[in-house]
Amino acid sequence: MKEYTVDGVSVRSEITRDVIVPESGQRAVSIVSSCPSERWGTRTQGYGCTFPPNHSEFAVDLELARLRAAEMLLKVERGELPEGGLRVLGIEVFPPQGNGIRMIAGVNLATPATLLGPEILESPRFGFTRLGKYTLQNLDGSMAEAPLYGVRIKYGSYDIETYAVVSYHGSPACILGGDFFQKILRGKEYLIQELVADEHQRLLATAARCKKRYVLLAGSYGSHRGRLDGIKSALRSIGLVGLVLDEYPDIEEQSLAEKMVTYAAVSRFVIVDDFVPSGHIDELAICHERKFITAVLRLGGRATTAMQADLADDVTFIKEFAYAGDDELEVTALQAANWANGAVAERAKSLNRRYSAWRSPEKIVRG
Repeated sequence: MKEYTVDGVSVRSEITRDVIVPESGQRAVSIVSSCPSERWGTRTQGYGCTFPPNHSEFAVDLELARLRAAEMLLKVERGELPEGGLRVLGIEVFPPQGNGIRMIAGVNLATPATLLGPEILESPRFGFTRLGKYTLQNLDGSMAEAPLYGVRIKYGSYDIETYAVVSYHGSPACILGGDFFQKILRGKEYLIQELVADEHQRLLATAARCKKRYVLLAGSYGSHRGRLDGIKSALRSIGLVGLVLDEYPDIEEQSLAEKMVTYAAVSRFVIVDDFVPSGHIDELAICHERKFITAVLRLGGRATTAMQADLADDVTFIKEFAYAGDDELEVTALQAANWANGAVAERAKSLNRRYSAWRSPEKIVRG
């Protein structure tokens, strides 16, 4: 732990991780910097750096890294750098044979090739295969030849064969090129059309897609959190994706209630695990008020508060599903999803007929 004074502001710097990474053999250090903040009370920001395992100037370079991290923190606080830091992707890079190397990646569509440092591509321990040479345009506009290698990159569910060149670009360790994204988007060209559309049009198209298969899950986030994970797993078996609010970041201008309404509005329907009293009681009231299609799962048919025992009475958009024991929770969730899917489809038909003066197949947003 150290204290730095940068431009008259006290910044606390803490080393939270100092390890040798097995995949690369590099020494990885994680730094957490914090300073007073008018916006947050205390602003905290992480910073990572790597060094050769036996680096003779480690102490000097680490000191420079900690000072750089402190300076970046203050620039973010002052609005000189974007809130939340630079956007990067967590990926795995694979040679033709062998294990993957986890790293963070930036994006540069100006070059089709992915850029990786020589310590990765040229190291015999990883076994990357050289394909030939590649003409690369440097940042200053000059042209240079660089060795070309075949690589496989995994990001989330994507597993892409592409090519990479040796680059001395610094951090982040990998810069994903245009060929990687072209292969990801093959067959999804509509996403390119959305990308060049106005932002509100992209928002509508994304919301329409979410309405087809995403389900908001509400319940207790504490010791009973595993129940929500079980419901997510059950929904996955029928092609639906369960969303739990605490897994997603906040929009700072929104209250928690607004966040819930935002996610519920773009979800196909809502499933509430009414098992123990928690914040979901307020969320259920919101679902009733906003007429969100909502399935309520209740052990033995008993509500966690008598004030909501009659919530599903006299309405068609909320339905209670009773079950006898925990072993029936996931089966009951599937029954609830089946009902909710049907209710959503019927609502869409009804609204299309009711709003026929404004709606038509040509005017419906295609998700």
